[in-house]
Amino acid sequence: MAEPPEDGPQGDGEEDMDDGDFPFLKADHPAYKRLQDAWRKQLTGHHDRVTLQLREKQEELKKLVKHREDIGVTLYGAQQQLAKLQLQLEQLHDKYAMVQGQRLEDSEN
Repeated sequence: MAEPPEDGPQGDGEEDMDDGDFPFLKADHPAYKRLQDAWRKQLTGHHDRVTLQLREKQEELKKLVKHREDIGVTLYGAQQQLAKLQLQLEQLHDKYAMVQGQRLEDSEN
């Protein structure tokens, strides 16, 4: 089988490259300054917006947690009152049954 041709620079472009470097501009090249400044501005703006959104969501979460805790306290109070009322109802029911039983005994005698 025939071997595939080797990949790599051939011909005239070799004198433009340093040893092993790509034929691209380096990141600190002055031609990139405007582009990098624009990217930095765009990314900084995006970062600021996302940071603000994060703060707003954290504040909203804090309010919701507080609201949930307040509801829990209210629910606990209502459960305690319900338990007390159920106990009173059972006591009144027992008293009613006792009075009703007494009444039946008295009517039989």
